[in-house]
Amino acid sequence: MNANLDDPAAVKAELRAEFPGWSIIHTDRGRWWATRGPLPRDQASRIADVEADTPEQLRARLQAVVDAGDAWQLAAHLRKGAQP
Repeated sequence: MNANLDDPAAVKAELRAEFPGWSIIHTDRGRWWATRGPLPRDQASRIADVEADTPEQLRARLQAVVDAGDAWQLAAHLRKGAQP
């Protein structure tokens, strides 16, 4: 993470740039959240909220969600009989 961890606004901006479509929240209790949505009906079962204790942990969890989403999209595409 390039942003100074003591500057939540800078960290939030960095995470927003890295994960477009996600809103980043840092609570007064120090928790980090990311939310997106509302998701389209065909994606309603996908993860829309992620929480973490640190911004680094949030980044890792968001990346896992993004990676899983890409796999979900590919799986849905293949179920329709298409080639990868």
